[in-house]
Amino acid sequence: MSPEQVMANLLEKEPELKVKLFEALQADRFFITVTFQKKYRPDDEHDLHHYYIRKNFMVNDVVPSLKNLAANFIAKENTTAELPDKSQWH
Repeated sequence: MSPEQVMANLLEKEPELKVKLFEALQADRFFITVTFQKKYRPDDEHDLHHYYIRKNFMVNDVVPSLKNLAANFIAKENTTAELPDKSQWH
């Protein structure tokens, strides 16, 4: 199976991701981040891998976008967490 077919099959399992990636690529103006965990060793809790790609997305908008993402994540996924103090962002 070709890499394109494998990717198409994987995206079929995540329809919302498929739509959002399509919208971002079609807009030709995006900042996409991906974080994943491979678990090379079952006891390793710190094997996160991070990737980002930015196209026609202003550099000055990246950090505000990440702040907004953090606030949204806390509000939806970790409601007991406190928002980071603005002074911690640089």
